[in-house]
Amino acid sequence: MERPTTTDEFYEFLKAVKGNPHLADGEAIPFSGTNITEIRGQLQGAWGFGTRGVGHKFIDVDPETNDIRFFRTEDKYKEFLEYLHKLYSEELIDHEVYTHDSSQLLAKGAAGQLGAVITSNPQTLMNQDTFSGGEALEGPHGDKLYSHIKPPLVHVGAFAITDKNKHPEATLRWMDHFFSEEGARFYFMGEEGTTYVENDDGTLDFTELITDNPDGLTQDQALADYITWLGGSYPGYVQQHYFKGSELILTLLKTVS
Repeated sequence: MERPTTTDEFYEFLKAVKGNPHLADGEAIPFSGTNITEIRGQLQGAWGFGTRGVGHKFIDVDPETNDIRFFRTEDKYKEFLEYLHKLYSEELIDHEVYTHDSSQLLAKGAAGQLGAVITSNPQTLMNQDTFSGGEALEGPHGDKLYSHIKPPLVHVGAFAITDKNKHPEATLRWMDHFFSEEGARFYFMGEEGTTYVENDDGTLDFTELITDNPDGLTQDQALADYITWLGGSYPGYVQQHYFKGSELILTLLKTVS
């Protein structure tokens, strides 16, 4: 099938995945994400909602009036919920989306069960290289908005110390270290010579221990023994020359394509 470009085409694609007995031994899951909020944020742009991204769950700016709106009261939002209900009631959305966690979702992906999934990079997270990056879907009223975006400053409270800490000055110096070049390399890339190497031109690359793990681990699984930033927020900022995570690879793939 061609890659879906409208909500109707997406619906037909998901039905085809569910009805194919050859996919995942008949146990294919048409569409999944970490939770239903993530799925809602991914699809609501097809009805024109989420003009300020997912940082504001139910409030955005109306493009016609430029006024702030609480879009859950809009008639079109009801249509959007009816579409979600259709997908869920026909078992086109993973019914464990309300109960599973991110690691369980990745396990489903690694087993080849997912037809469509919201994730930063299936190749590094699930060892799946057959996915094609999706695009914003066009909805029934002609809306086509990719609303599943976040502001650059994601979490302002990513690091805290308690009043039980006897050495706050030393703790802050420790954390400041990870804003330095040396600290950031260690934080995001791990141990030089073990998890990454520095090339002659100064660029950094993960070793085969990470990219082609002998135990069959995904990139993120292999990195988990060496670095701590995976799967959570952190105090620091990301720069391309020392960050080789899933998001960067996905960005490069989009640029090339």
